Amino acid sequence: MKKLLIFLFLCLLALTSCGKRTVNAHGKIIARETDENGRLISVVADTETNGTIRLILMENTHLDVPACFSEKDFLTDDSLYPFISTVYDARTGKNDTYENRKIRCYEAELIDMDIEKNNTPASTITLSDGTELRVYPDSDHTLYTLANGTDLLLENHLQTPENTMAVGKKNIDHLEENAKASVLAYYEERGRLYDIMEELEKASAIYQQSQNKENFSMMRIEQNIYPTAANDRLIFFQTSLHLPLAEKTFTERNLCEVFDRKTGAYIPIEDLFICPLEELGSQLLALAHLSDADRADMETAFRREYIFFTEDSLCIDFPAGSLTNYKEQYIVPLKYTSDLRGLMHDWAIPKEG
Repeated sequence: MKKLLIFLFLCLLALTSCGKRTVNAHGKIIARETDENGRLISVVADTETNGTIRLILMENTHLDVPACFSEKDFLTDDSLYPFISTVYDARTGKNDTYENRKIRCYEAELIDMDIEKNNTPASTITLSDGTELRVYPDSDHTLYTLANGTDLLLENHLQTPENTMAVGKKNIDHLEENAKASVLAYYEERGRLYDIMEELEKASAIYQQSQNKENFSMMRIEQNIYPTAANDRLIFFQTSLHLPLAEKTFTERNLCEVFDRKTGAYIPIEDLFICPLEELGSQLLALAHLSDADRADMETAFRREYIFFTEDSLCIDFPAGSLTNYKEQYIVPLKYTSDLRGLMHDWAIPKEG
């Protein structure tokens, strides 16, 4: 329910953010700041993508603290370890300082805290080199720490379709019960798209190589599934996978799954197109505004699993490292023009609304 409320808040924020440039960030609060009356006015957070930042609480800032803790607990209990998801307006950014370091300061629109108590871990894990990790599970995530107390990795629990609010034909609850059950069974059987032990081994190796272990930035894993498009026959879902590559560096993958609305049967991406699979990449990329060099590079790298659908576009998501000309993730969006529609079956084209 908590994740659903945050999702709804973000949807509302997206609708009301004209003139703003909102940024999402994840990290850990390292300082809390109050006024002369003891009222919380700002926090300093160490984020995985934007470094150390100060977040100013405004009158309209949505501060979400778990029900089992109060704001007073957060201000007075030093055994609380608050991890946050935050949304702030980048246009309010200005230079600031914290402990003689230059940092950036922003007005926060949302601060969602996940607070861990400094208590006995639920279990421990021993890695291949003998490193022992302490495991702290929570309703929303699992935290893995080193024996010295360093937060190594935060694994957000899998967000599945039934936990995501959607409207119209994209709402999974609008499917027949047998179709809904089939879709959910598909995702339950598929499970994680990563091996948590492999990720913990990688995270530990990155920590061991860190030049600044005292200020190590915790790594994060997240896998979310949500509907992106629909029509009278199909419902389209997207799996968004966030995996760490190095300290403060991560990669994202967007994978598409398509299901028949009546039966819940999984439909392979290539079945949505009229053109042969071996020609699909070249014909799709011919519709994009690309240089000859980029088009050739992308045709070579193309895989059908790079395709995902939204209500108004087909997107080709080239993950980091898949292209020669670009090191980072690169997404090619294609509107549903007559040329693109000509490559697809009529029943396969998503409809807006």
